[in-house]
Amino acid sequence: MNENKDILEEEIDLKRYIEVLIKRKKIVILVFLIVVILTAIFSFLFPKIYEVSAIIEPPKDSQGEYLDTPQNIVEIIKEAYTHKIAKDLNLKTLFPLNVIQPKNTTLVKISLKVKESNLKEGKNILNKIYQFLIENYKQKIAYKKDIISKKIAGYKEIIQILNEAIKEKREKLNQLEKRKVFLEKEIENVSKNIKDLLAQRDKILKEHDQNITLQFFYTTTIQQMFSYHNQLYNQLENLRTEEKSIILDIKNLKKEIEWKKSELERLKTTKNLISNVRMIQKPTISFNPIAPKKKLNIAVAGILGLFLGIFLAFFQEYWEGS
Repeated sequence: MNENKDILEEEIDLKRYIEVLIKRKKIVILVFLIVVILTAIFSFLFPKIYEVSAIIEPPKDSQGEYLDTPQNIVEIIKEAYTHKIAKDLNLKTLFPLNVIQPKNTTLVKISLKVKESNLKEGKNILNKIYQFLIENYKQKIAYKKDIISKKIAGYKEIIQILNEAIKEKREKLNQLEKRKVFLEKEIENVSKNIKDLLAQRDKILKEHDQNITLQFFYTTTIQQMFSYHNQLYNQLENLRTEEKSIILDIKNLKKEIEWKKSELERLKTTKNLISNVRMIQKPTISFNPIAPKKKLNIAVAGILGLFLGIFLAFFQEYWEGS
């Protein structure tokens, strides 16, 4: 019995609320329209705010490792913006700055919120920040590149020394070649002379076989010629051995030069890998304004205006009833 009574009272209260809203609908609608219209006017009159943003990559060393963390660069930018950048550009107003490390990246995003009339100035600020970062890491980059440059210079000097050594050995080969030609020709002449002496000796011995003096003369001379021939041949063999040794030395020197050149190219590539702060995305203006958000503002104003109108309607009913 009591439950039915409570339900009946709730239905009467609900009916009463609806009657109040219908009775005071003009107030609800008027307040709703005023709030929505005022918000719309404000949204359309309020200056358009755009986002000017740029993305940079931290400096890298020769191994591709970053010379500084994105988190530290974020703090450096914030500190520089409020002090050095603002002073250098003589900024009267500091535009809202947002510096973040995008999720799952090692990059740094810099963004400014500026009015439509200040878009160019916003771009200039981001470029100035970028130039500041380049100068900030310039000395560290130069130091690391200088170390590799010294190594490159050392390799170039070694290659030059090796080339000079090859040049000297080639000159030595030319001298050996001339000496070889002389010895070969001399050996040929000595061999011919020995052959002639043997023929003369045999001929004379047939005619004067009892002449001991002549036999001694030819025998001694031929022995001397053979001895000289052997000396020449030994010299020629020594030259050939020395020549082979020099050719092998030149071959080894060339291999060493090729290795040094490959190391030189590797160092040059390594040096080029060292990079300062790099701008991945140049200062870019958002396609649409980020504020004011007209549709959102009007929607929120509509909800608030409706609640305010309902509140005033019940308040007026209460006031008149009391």
